[in-house]
Amino acid sequence: MGKLLMIGFAITLVALAARAILKTLREIKQNETNRHPTESNSSLSKFKISTKGWPSAIFVKSASRKNQKYKVNLNDQKCQCGDFEESRNQFAWGDPRRFCKHMVSAVLDNSGAMSMPPVVYKILTDAREAGRGLHYDQYKIATLDGKDVIVSRSDRGEWYSVITETSSGVERFGYNILELRWAYKRTPQNAETFIDLINGWNN
Repeated sequence: MGKLLMIGFAITLVALAARAILKTLREIKQNETNRHPTESNSSLSKFKISTKGWPSAIFVKSASRKNQKYKVNLNDQKCQCGDFEESRNQFAWGDPRRFCKHMVSAVLDNSGAMSMPPVVYKILTDAREAGRGLHYDQYKIATLDGKDVIVSRSDRGEWYSVITETSSGVERFGYNILELRWAYKRTPQNAETFIDLINGWNN
């Protein structure tokens, strides 16, 4: 009788231990799921920079022509410059590739720009500092821990950029999918998660 009780007690302990292990494994899996970024857009056109209701007549000085100014309509996302009229107007309203350097300046000089997500503000300020419009890269957006992450791909498709919030602010990291390395040996937090996102670009 005593042996049976001991066996029954041992079985109960094993069952409780198994339940505890399963619970822990579920929690670990859930945490990993929560930390993995999920693409909020499945196609490029759905990542939009919204300026609806913004000023429709802002005049921006030309950087190359003295006394030349270009009229920028932020509400319609239009500019009178050659870059916009010859190339960028083919992209849909809200597409980052639609933004010439004059539109970028107009957005950043408008107080409403500060209400944009930090990662969007970052790609705009980078463009202005370089004296250009937004790259003709393809852009996608993801969410990690409730914060936006922008991933862009160059025309060559070899280099990707990850724009993400860090403890130092918003930073840009470059990753080469052929050489499997981060540019300048600068590796972001959650690097493996970003690499997974990059590898799944076409999925």
